[in-house]
Amino acid sequence: MKELLKAAIDSLEIQDVYVAGFYSWLKEDFDPKYSLEKDDLTVQYKHVVEKAVIAELRDEDEDNVMRLYKVFITLGARWVHGDLEEDDDSQDPTNPDEKIKALIEAHYILEYRMENEVEEGSLDAFALNNASYHVWPYWRELLMNHCLRMNMPKLALPTLQLASNRK
Repeated sequence: MKELLKAAIDSLEIQDVYVAGFYSWLKEDFDPKYSLEKDDLTVQYKHVVEKAVIAELRDEDEDNVMRLYKVFITLGARWVHGDLEEDDDSQDPTNPDEKIKALIEAHYILEYRMENEVEEGSLDAFALNNASYHVWPYWRELLMNHCLRMNMPKLALPTLQLASNRK
């Protein structure tokens, strides 16, 4: 696994991280600013590497080709009162279970320039093991700011750090 990952790390250079979709929601009868139950809420997190694709961008003459590796990651948080299974995604956010009081979710796209050909196993290892480290600071900032805008308690996620194993 380390060799597969190293091959991708050596061949990919981050180009962009951006939000492709965003959704936030408060239950109609839940006012986080004045609610007595806000201290009894449990936060559940979502973190899914959805997919990854290779895109080729050509200039007008089609002489120059830039290859991008795009990783799609969904991150989310929801505030739940009582017991609700974390993997229960059957809830319709516009009419959810009574226990779900708030939700924030973002869909990110990470773009990496591919300098060399990389085998699929290396790219998959990179998407599953490294891409989340690159999106994490953006997600932390978005989540914390949006919590404040929704009058939710401030939620500060821990920083994620990647061990430096390269010389």
